[in-house]
Amino acid sequence: MDDNGAIYLGIPDPSVEGMPADVIGMDKDEAKTAVENASNNKIEVILEPRFSAKKDFGKIVASNYIFGAPFEASNEENDYKILQPIRLYYGVGADNTEDVVTTGSGSDYDFDPHADYASTSKSDRSLPYISAAGEWRVTGTYCKDGFLPGSGGCISLISKGQDGMKYGSGYPYLVRKGDESNGIWNDRVTLCTPTGDIGGCILHYKDGSIPDNETNMRNHLLAKQWGMFEMYRGYGWPVCDGTVYRGYGETEGCDHGQYVRTDDIPDGQQSGATYEMDDFYVYFPVGSKISKLEDSDYFSNKALAAANKAGKPDTDRPFFIMRDPKGYKTTSVEAYKNGEQTTNPFVPGIPMSGGTTR
Repeated sequence: MDDNGAIYLGIPDPSVEGMPADVIGMDKDEAKTAVENASNNKIEVILEPRFSAKKDFGKIVASNYIFGAPFEASNEENDYKILQPIRLYYGVGADNTEDVVTTGSGSDYDFDPHADYASTSKSDRSLPYISAAGEWRVTGTYCKDGFLPGSGGCISLISKGQDGMKYGSGYPYLVRKGDESNGIWNDRVTLCTPTGDIGGCILHYKDGSIPDNETNMRNHLLAKQWGMFEMYRGYGWPVCDGTVYRGYGETEGCDHGQYVRTDDIPDGQQSGATYEMDDFYVYFPVGSKISKLEDSDYFSNKALAAANKAGKPDTDRPFFIMRDPKGYKTTSVEAYKNGEQTTNPFVPGIPMSGGTTR
């Protein structure tokens, strides 16, 4: 089914070697063997976790290759034209949240989407830290109760490559469908607030050099290990004249609301930039410890009471909640006061310079 509610039925040709369509719903290990056999063991098959409904735990729910599609020959030797290994995604819940959304590569900038980070345990990853860089793994269409895709009650989160293609040559990142044309900094939905380096996204230092309660992600729900985690648009960075920018370095600055080079600001003090309330989600894999979140003062009592009256979510499937700006008196604040950068009150991240993590 596509985003408009249309259903497509594909009939495989048994005479053509291709991706078996019947591996959906199959046990992950059986499915891996089936695809390897279908390709005569010429294609590497990698298993990776992905959030799913409870009924699909341990079963294949998606793939990076089209089910039922033939394997494409690329030359006279009949080598298969697969630019990356076939990845079969099997269902997991909140107990595997970190395995799904973190990587040992260190940075979402140098993250290699073709590397096999997710299929190895965190303790086996080579670098001394684990970072939050896997927001693209929650792609899919999410609908309000009673709505179907295409009916107006759904939100689609899609993956794009850095070069603007759905599966581009650059690292994949997450956007809300319909936001793709505004630029990577404005559009991207992230799990963390990168600073000038990877420091803003590191969740754990395996060597213990920085304790978990002192990392820049210590105020994110992901660090609580309750299963759920935040995702937010625009990095939590300041906005100047409609442009999301990093707020540091020589090339990006704001002078009385004008987007300029930092070294072109006469007194060197930035001004006129704001933090704008933007899309903000809390994602709940199956098995998330919702009661701990409710008891933590994360939500206002009024909002929590209203949500409880509206009914409980189906916790046998992953879901997210989204912030409604209409419930807030303030949706924009100054990003600089007396030339010093302030803390963004709309995200759990850190400012690019100055201030402290809230």
